[in-house]
Amino acid sequence: MNLRSAVTAASVLVAGMAFAASPAFAEYKVCNKTDKTTSVAVGYYDDKTNDGVDNGVWVSEGWWNVKTGQCATPIPGPLKVRYVYVYAEHPDGSGWAGENNFCVKDNEFTIRGNENCERRGFQTKGFSEVDTGPESKSYTTNLTD
Repeated sequence: MNLRSAVTAASVLVAGMAFAASPAFAEYKVCNKTDKTTSVAVGYYDDKTNDGVDNGVWVSEGWWNVKTGQCATPIPGPLKVRYVYVYAEHPDGSGWAGENNFCVKDNEFTIRGNENCERRGFQTKGFSEVDTGPESKSYTTNLTD
């Protein structure tokens, strides 16, 4: 084996090892396929329990400002919920809404609970339900005009 073949074989082996050691991607992503930057918020049910008792709460989080052609990852790691709720809007106020109410505020937020938003100093927005599937660990929502 000449030096060039040995270097090539070693490079292929190292590249293969790096690929095999890479973690599997699992996450919930939102990609902006529009021609305007889009602000995104998500909602989900957080059961926060390890004992099998459901003592969870609805949570809303935002804002991710997603530029045209880019994606954000509001929920990193393997999905633990089947349903994610999304609200997104352009700077002009147009966007995507739905019938599932969650609390939001103007600045970055994580809000536990989706009731009495105004009384708690927040705004109420209608989020769209996204069914990620019964056993999905990853899912991407594409925002389009």
